[in-house]
Amino acid sequence: MIFKRWPVLNNYDSAANGRIWVSWNPNVLDVKPIASSAQAIHCEVVNLTSSECFNFVAVYAFNTLEQRKELWNFIAHTSAQNSRNLLIGGDFNNVLLVDDRRNGNPVTQHEIQDFSDCLLHNRLSEVRTIGDYYTWCNNQTSGDRIYSKIDRFIANTSWLQKFTNAVDEVLPKGASDHCPISMDMSCPASPKNTPFRFINDLTDHHLFPALIQEKWGPNLHTNLLTNIWFKLKALKKDLKELNSTHFQGIAKKVEDARTALVDVQRQLSSDPMNLDLIEAEKVCLSSLEKWSTIEEKIWMQKSRANWIQLGDSNTKFFHAYAKERRCQNNIKFLITEDDTRIDKHNLIKEEIRGFYLKLMGSSVDSLPMVDKNIVKRGPMLSQHQQDLLCSEFTAVEVKNALFSMDSSKAPGIDGYNVHFFKCSWNIIGDSVIDAILDFFKTGFMPKIINCTYVTLLPKEVNVTSLVVQ
Repeated sequence: MIFKRWPVLNNYDSAANGRIWVSWNPNVLDVKPIASSAQAIHCEVVNLTSSECFNFVAVYAFNTLEQRKELWNFIAHTSAQNSRNLLIGGDFNNVLLVDDRRNGNPVTQHEIQDFSDCLLHNRLSEVRTIGDYYTWCNNQTSGDRIYSKIDRFIANTSWLQKFTNAVDEVLPKGASDHCPISMDMSCPASPKNTPFRFINDLTDHHLFPALIQEKWGPNLHTNLLTNIWFKLKALKKDLKELNSTHFQGIAKKVEDARTALVDVQRQLSSDPMNLDLIEAEKVCLSSLEKWSTIEEKIWMQKSRANWIQLGDSNTKFFHAYAKERRCQNNIKFLITEDDTRIDKHNLIKEEIRGFYLKLMGSSVDSLPMVDKNIVKRGPMLSQHQQDLLCSEFTAVEVKNALFSMDSSKAPGIDGYNVHFFKCSWNIIGDSVIDAILDFFKTGFMPKIINCTYVTLLPKEVNVTSLVVQ
């Protein structure tokens, strides 16, 4: 027996050869069948330990576009009936993107259109995947060998928000033509302290200018840049308290405002001309609009999805996008140069550190001089151009440089973004300008100002190694 002592669901009732089997450990999960077709089995899954529940659809699609239309209809119906926590996975026998096939016939828009429309109309997204990109191979010789990605897991927004750290790992295919996919739904986040991040909505609070004015008092250090750093550091505590007091639990504030509005409107239905209730309704509407807007702007900032303007209550989208970014930023494991798999946080940290230390090389006492004779053979600046480059920066240029930056730009290591500096400029502007101009005069950059984060940006999808394979 393949699944000894494990229960099994199948779709023999819908397909003569029972194309799909779903099996589970009864000591861990409780699985109840809901519906099935020749290409899918829909069931409810409950974790017996955590009581977490979600809907799961196991898929094994037919080979032709026309036959798969039944599957897309099944998914649409299931998605409409189960808006909460829906996960769908298996062999879709259908590529989704133009890069999902290597060799063979080029991917056409016609063959991906139905699958793409199914995901779009039912608001489904692919679960994060690591490991090999392609999941199927025809196992032919090199000239006729074809790779494609036809196996995947997709989920709705509710499921992605529930299982924020879920990740699929595509494993080696072995003797099969398909790669097995292992899903880790309990992938822990890397252990770390949450750094300070300035929330833009703090600038709209009436106490914000007073907090800035209070901390922007006498200089705390002789170096002007260091002095700015100390003042910003001292300000963090007050900003955290302001955020905690007035903006924490924003989702509950929205829900309370919505509940209060519903309660007033129910009373109005019995006494529609009551002036006190009419005025109360206006107050509740104003409160709901205020907190809903704040919630949406906060999640937009966290998601950094700046291509969508505020409006139409995009909170769920921003919330899902922010959590997806957190999951994407999590490194579950790495493969080292000697093909060793490491998944402990401290080992991953040391592997990355060692890789870049080796990449940067060692310091040297001297470097070869530039040959001025060779330089003179090429285009050269005129004396006027040289004078312009050597001229001193002005206060106007410093301000214009900052205000030309997008307010949504990512914050530096201190957590303050461009929006903070713009909104506080009437208080802190002179100090910032003086500090920057002083740097250009002295050339001294304090270490606390010069440090930064190093962010790993993968050049390929499903990267598991720092070394180019």
